[in-house]
Amino acid sequence: MRSSSEKTSGTGCFVLIGIVIIVILGYSLIRYFIDKPLYNEAHSAFLQGDCVTAEPIYDKIIHKVHFFDYGKFKANSKLENDFCYDFTFAINGGLNPLYLLTIEHPENPLVEFVDEKTAQMLENLAKTKDYAAILSAEECSKESEYVNAGLLVADSTQPLFKLNCGKYLLELDEPEAAFEHLAGILENFPNHPVADQLRKSITWETSFCSLTQQMSESSLFNKDMNNLANIFLDCAENYTNQNEFALAADIYTAFLVTFPEHPDVENVNLLLPDLLIKAARASGSGTIERPNETGWAPEGIARVVIQNDSPHDLRIVFSGPDSRIENLPACETCMDYYAVGPIYCPEQGPIGTYDLTPGEFEVLVETRNEENVTPFTGTWAFPGGKSFYSCFFIVTTTVY
Repeated sequence: MRSSSEKTSGTGCFVLIGIVIIVILGYSLIRYFIDKPLYNEAHSAFLQGDCVTAEPIYDKIIHKVHFFDYGKFKANSKLENDFCYDFTFAINGGLNPLYLLTIEHPENPLVEFVDEKTAQMLENLAKTKDYAAILSAEECSKESEYVNAGLLVADSTQPLFKLNCGKYLLELDEPEAAFEHLAGILENFPNHPVADQLRKSITWETSFCSLTQQMSESSLFNKDMNNLANIFLDCAENYTNQNEFALAADIYTAFLVTFPEHPDVENVNLLLPDLLIKAARASGSGTIERPNETGWAPEGIARVVIQNDSPHDLRIVFSGPDSRIENLPACETCMDYYAVGPIYCPEQGPIGTYDLTPGEFEVLVETRNEENVTPFTGTWAFPGGKSFYSCFFIVTTTVY
């Protein structure tokens, strides 16, 4: 009896084991048919560099129980998901992580998509203008390394890289490096749409107007002096339209130095005084009253006599019936006063005499090249046949 019972028990164990094996095999077979279309979908996206679509599907496959990995769907999903992780991490980090991916993980099949992703980054960057998100001064200096690594080989990526780096380096106040990138677009990609975009931006916007000095020194621009002059004039006009009066005045001043024989010099000389006065007022200028009447002048003339009793060169600007910019040299024997100025004019410094057409003038008096001295502006009405006198000195105060 005992022998028969043991035999029956052993048979039951084999049957149970067989059932378990059948269940496992059946589950694995079902898992195979479920995973196959999922993996094919994810793998197809992976082959196109679309990890956004592929990764969630890989996760579904990886986190399911697999007794037998028929078709190696789980193993392949893990491998390709790891490739996607590295690729996505690089994309989210910017250009340099993409570059490092190509250098440190050349076996990653997704390396072939780094240029495409770089192009997308640069195109989006041109819209968002959040340059620091993917660029740095160091990255903008590694263009040749990026090209060799395959990041900037598509038709549009290198010009876009240069354009965005140029704009970003201007934000960092590195005009020479910025100009090098922008000039490279016009020199190496003259017929590219990005080059056309750059030319239009120079004419219609003020984004690159801080580079007029570099333009005037570059053969890319100074071969056509008429075109270069128009860039100066367009920049000054665009700055004026944006109420950037100081920047507009700087461009016009540079224009007069660079193009002294240009037909528009006379017009610029008429515009510049008004811009200088507006810029001074925008900066918080003080107010200065009209000089005192001191005597007679020839009929039809308002004579203004100004004496510089300060140790600073002065610029005196008139905008009205006449537009004039005059310079008075410093008084070598004069000094600045602290807190309180003299009751009467010291009458020690150089004198400027200006014969003006009678009428109302906007006037600016400021020191030259000294930003810590407040400029003064005023509205002065001058009748004809009269002369006026005033002196200027500097009173300093201590700010705590």
